[in-house]
Amino acid sequence: DGNIEEQAILDFEEIFGYTKGQIRNGATHHYIDPPNNFLPVDNVTWVDQVDENESNITSDTWAGSGLFIIDGDLKITGGFFYGILWVTGKLTITAGNPHIEGAIFVEGVSEIDKTKITGNPIINFNSDAVTQSFKLYLASADLVEVLSWFE
Repeated sequence: DGNIEEQAILDFEEIFGYTKGQIRNGATHHYIDPPNNFLPVDNVTWVDQVDENESNITSDTWAGSGLFIIDGDLKITGGFFYGILWVTGKLTITAGNPHIEGAIFVEGVSEIDKTKITGNPIINFNSDAVTQSFKLYLASADLVEVLSWFE
């Protein structure tokens, strides 16, 4: 439901209320060039692709949730994800039967061939998954409380 805005410019900080650096530094899990089907992916997960490889989710039994940010390319051919998926590079969903509930953001240049979806994926916008993912990070910022102060 709602309007589709093609070739929209995605502003990470405007959407999440935090910079990429803030979320990266506060992530529950932080991976650098991880192997295929890496786990865990829950709460807030940040992946850095520094060697220009792509992250791969290939197993039908893989499952992740929360706010999942790939700073690079991602290829999905299986598994289940519930939450917000943010990819700064190319997203490829081919073959297999991946299932995604929530929202997908693909940042970067606006070339039609940067995002490719084929096969039999199930991709559903799910407002509950999106709301829960926002609460994971934003609520954690509210948990910090000054108990005492010493000068």
